[in-house]
Amino acid sequence: MTARSCPRCLAFLMLLALSGMYASRQNAAAQNGAPVPRRPELGVPKPLPSRWNAGLTVTQTSAVSIAGKMYFSSSKLSANWSPPDALINHYELIATDTISSFAQTFTTNATQLTVAGLKSGTQYNLHLKACRDQNCSQFMTADKDAQGATSEEYWQVQGAGNSYATATRIVSDGNVGAYAMRFGEWAGAELSGRLQLYYNPLQGTEKGAKPAVTATVANSVAAASSFTGISGYGLKTPCGNVPPGQPPPNCPGNSLVRNLSLFQAVPMNGFVRMFFEANGTDQKNRILYLDSQDGYTGRDFNRGAGTFCQSMNDYAPGGDCEPKVAVGVQGDAVEGNPGIQNVRQFKIVYPKLPPLNDERWDGAAGTPMVFTVNPASQACSPYNFTQGYAVWDGARWQVQYQPNGCPKMFEQMQAPNPVHLGGARYKLYFNNTMALRGQPSNPLTDTKPMKVFYADAALTGSPNAVEFEDWEATAMAREVHYLWPDGSEVNLENESKLDDHVTLMPTGDPNFQVMYSNLSSIQTPSTPPFIGMLALINP
Repeated sequence: MTARSCPRCLAFLMLLALSGMYASRQNAAAQNGAPVPRRPELGVPKPLPSRWNAGLTVTQTSAVSIAGKMYFSSSKLSANWSPPDALINHYELIATDTISSFAQTFTTNATQLTVAGLKSGTQYNLHLKACRDQNCSQFMTADKDAQGATSEEYWQVQGAGNSYATATRIVSDGNVGAYAMRFGEWAGAELSGRLQLYYNPLQGTEKGAKPAVTATVANSVAAASSFTGISGYGLKTPCGNVPPGQPPPNCPGNSLVRNLSLFQAVPMNGFVRMFFEANGTDQKNRILYLDSQDGYTGRDFNRGAGTFCQSMNDYAPGGDCEPKVAVGVQGDAVEGNPGIQNVRQFKIVYPKLPPLNDERWDGAAGTPMVFTVNPASQACSPYNFTQGYAVWDGARWQVQYQPNGCPKMFEQMQAPNPVHLGGARYKLYFNNTMALRGQPSNPLTDTKPMKVFYADAALTGSPNAVEFEDWEATAMAREVHYLWPDGSEVNLENESKLDDHVTLMPTGDPNFQVMYSNLSSIQTPSTPPFIGMLALINP
């Protein structure tokens, strides 16, 4: 009997052939790493469920114990779930912060994931998808979202005891105004991995911006908290530290620099550009800059035979340290900005993590600068401390203005301190000058707690340029907490003594962050401020 004369035999053979074809498809899919297709029933694919009972949970993670108290990560959350009863390609976990509604997507093949790079002190909503193909065009959704919150940041003063009097002095003659940068391989084998600090020293003969360097690669708290000052280099203030608006005694001449305040050293392509705030003989404050004459070493900014800038003649027009203007004020012929009386304490906000990860700024257009601004009109702001915003367009710093002619400003903010979080994402620490509405201030006695807020270029405009509108409202800023070396918490009065601070990652790893800051003791107010260090205990 042949198959043609036996209808049942013919049907059996056809079914057997289909089974073979299906097995071949299964093997091919498995070899390619693709999801294995379901076996068709009577030629019709079984419909996929749209949801599954995932049991998604979110918990805090990376706990550390100090003085008997547990502290959890300020940037990470751990998520766990059960797999669906179906073959999948991968999972996508979408974390959306409830302050800015900004979402980040994380991908994994496992059923547990620790998501990193989150904002501190922030509630997140986590949404889970099980993707059946690489592009996630077909997916199942977890039956329920989950919620979790990161911890606020906790920083610990380095040293001993529970006061600034027993805190570590990172450089023996340090007074105020610390700024530090990290050398990469681009600086040569001798400097690579070490930190260079610029600071205003205690001794009057060296007031200004003096360099110091770590003895070794700064891959530990101990190595990052010890610098050796280098005399005879850097910038010296020619007329002493004279309060703005007061004429200096015995300081003749015509210069943009009669005294020098805060500074930021930015390594670029083959040199270090020293941006600094200075008060000129016209009693106006501007942001100026000089380029190093010793390449990446970044200590000699004198174009002549000298190794540091120190006199009015050095800074005068035609002098060996004549600076250029980065941000000027109302009435200036060079880089002037209408409606601005003075520009002061500042920071340039540029990328320092992968793919760059070497502290050099490439001069890319779209890079912002945050600076303390004194608007010419009191109608622009009632606050004593406000931060203006300028954006580098590739040739000059363009101050950003509102339609009414006032500079765009972050109000009640002093001492901006930005930190790169990767990509075009940043956090910025600041002293919240909430008690300083329209009144004089004293950094040694003011109440000004520390806070932090965030920006992501993806929120508005270009995804690569951080615009003013990409920053959260300052009212949404998170609290920042501080611990003494013995683990007890620093009170608000002592927290307010932190000033002129800078934060960096000594190894480029976000899990190791340090902050250098002015410290001044309320127990011994006659003691001059000095420069200390704090370490983030719950990154």
